[in-house]
Amino acid sequence: FVVNEIWGMRSKGHEVAVEARVPGDQAAWEAGRLKDFVPPLSVGYPRGKAGLYGIRDALPRSSSVFPGRRPKALVKQVRAALRVSELASRIARREWDVLINHFGYDNAVSSAIAARRLGRPFLLWMHGSDFYTVPHRSLRWIDAHCAGVVVTTAYAQDYVRGLGVKSPILQSNLGIDLDFFQPAPDVAKEERPTLVTVARLGHNKAHRTLLRVFAQVVETESAAQLWLIGDGPYWRGLEEYARQLGVADNVVFCGKLPREGVRDRLQRAWIKVLFSEKEGLGLAFMEAMAMGLPCVASKIGGIPEVVVDGETGFLVDWTKQEPEKFGAERILSLLRDERLRAQLASKAVREAQERFDERAHIERLEGLVRSIVQDHKG
Repeated sequence: FVVNEIWGMRSKGHEVAVEARVPGDQAAWEAGRLKDFVPPLSVGYPRGKAGLYGIRDALPRSSSVFPGRRPKALVKQVRAALRVSELASRIARREWDVLINHFGYDNAVSSAIAARRLGRPFLLWMHGSDFYTVPHRSLRWIDAHCAGVVVTTAYAQDYVRGLGVKSPILQSNLGIDLDFFQPAPDVAKEERPTLVTVARLGHNKAHRTLLRVFAQVVETESAAQLWLIGDGPYWRGLEEYARQLGVADNVVFCGKLPREGVRDRLQRAWIKVLFSEKEGLGLAFMEAMAMGLPCVASKIGGIPEVVVDGETGFLVDWTKQEPEKFGAERILSLLRDERLRAQLASKAVREAQERFDERAHIERLEGLVRSIVQDHKG
């Protein structure tokens, strides 16, 4: 979604430079949609040299928890502050009218320091993992130095307001590339009943729950298969858990795929499934719906604002009795009933086209940026 946003703003004639929170592969930023821009995207990365820019602000606010008096914790705090300072220094060296900061981690502290020192406005995007795993102990200080907070759903808007944020909280669902993610009638579906999941193999995604539900599906539909797209620290443990459940032969670990690979799997799968424990939005559901896939998901967070229960998929309420059995039954109903699957798929495509166009998001973002810059200069 960050790449999509960069592409959209560049397409409208804005200059965009990127300062990454952690080291990465510059080729990733210049691939795909961004590779044809001239001049090329300007990308900065941590160089491993700590700075002292804004260190007084960084020391008490880096890291999401108080260090206390333990020596090791204090050393960790100082190291975090130096990283925050170094990033703030790199941000401050750029020429910018407005700074857009994605996620409210220590990078948001860096942005607040740089914006405060330079007297320029910045926007804070909060996506879900940040306001769940933080809330950063310095969030109110960051909030006091930003022009506004942007979230993806009404649910997130209420949640972030509950954390004490006083800045204007705006909502935009990011959107997806509907020219790229769209049904492909000429591509045949898998012969085997196929479920697909696109998510990092890490915390909050509840892949173990998914595997237990899938094991119940396999008891009735022995040919069913599950594609797990994504990588992460839980991979090996999930492989072992699939063996324990007796479904290892039905589960394919696809690893991390480029978006072309994700689209290919979505084209050939029957339904999209994910039972997240927490989810601010559910961008992967938006892509699946645009491809014509009914979704089975958790009734939590911002997901009900994406997947409409009974219309574009089914939602599982984990507070009810036997939710895993209920989830398996909903999946089986879709695998067995081609007419129902087609009905929900058609509605999912319409919903995606009407509500999830990234161009609408870019229009909202550009309007917000222009308004902030104008207010700042005025």
